[in-house]
Amino acid sequence: MPRGGRPHGRVCVDCNKLYKGKANSPCPNCGSKATEHLLGRTAADFETPEVVPIAPVIPTAPVAPPAPTFRPAPPGGGGITPEMLLAARSKLKKIPLKPLPGGNLSAIPKGIRVIANEIKGTTLFNVRYARPCPGANGIFYLPPVPLDLRGALNCIASGIVNLAHNNFNTQYRNAGGEMPWRSNPFETAGILYYEYGWAQVVAPTLYRSWKNPNGTPAPKFVQDRLSGFLQQDNGKLNTTRLIIAESGETFFTPDHYRTFFRYAPALLQWTPYLSPIARYDWDEWDASIYQA
Repeated sequence: MPRGGRPHGRVCVDCNKLYKGKANSPCPNCGSKATEHLLGRTAADFETPEVVPIAPVIPTAPVAPPAPTFRPAPPGGGGITPEMLLAARSKLKKIPLKPLPGGNLSAIPKGIRVIANEIKGTTLFNVRYARPCPGANGIFYLPPVPLDLRGALNCIASGIVNLAHNNFNTQYRNAGGEMPWRSNPFETAGILYYEYGWAQVVAPTLYRSWKNPNGTPAPKFVQDRLSGFLQQDNGKLNTTRLIIAESGETFFTPDHYRTFFRYAPALLQWTPYLSPIARYDWDEWDASIYQA
């Protein structure tokens, strides 16, 4: 998968025709479904080299050019294999990187506690809370705010289970395909995603600040209903989730799996994340999660 994630097109294995299309889409030239991703290469990589006639003293028969070589896609995750993921999980379960806060006994797996304890960048910026509104189409958003995850991460690292939330220390099954999925070595290796949810409190000054996705103010009846829900629940929204994998991948969603942030240990910060299927309906393993 090329850097940046998005494939540039497909090439027909039978006739070498280059075209834009999804997996299993037929070649417009010959109808074959035997295709491969370009994977960042240019059209020239797949063209049959033109035979340039040379005027020798004695005419010779032209030599046919070699057939194009189709290179297989590199291993998913920048070379990450199921065996490497299993080794990462085994290491996390055996030896904490440093003493953990809280007690030794907890329903939260030790590896997950170690991962939460090692996260240094705890502040996210431009976090938008979202929710649907009965009687209206679409999703509505509150203005972006900064969010400090220290409290949630410290609870996880300390082994404290939030019994008030149904999705705390439960397995995240990625049913919507938002995370890396189909050719995901996590699946082969049996690496589990765990999710941790909590109620985020919205300031009363924001109760009537709901926006349409394009940033314009939501209709009055939407403002009335959504602000009424917040008043009834004392400003609580149960849409925030931390998702942590046994091998170290960490994601955060502020709006119940609609948008995601990914923690980059090399940068010590969180960056917006869109899986291939969310970006352009392409559900291959996302190697970019192993880049910086």
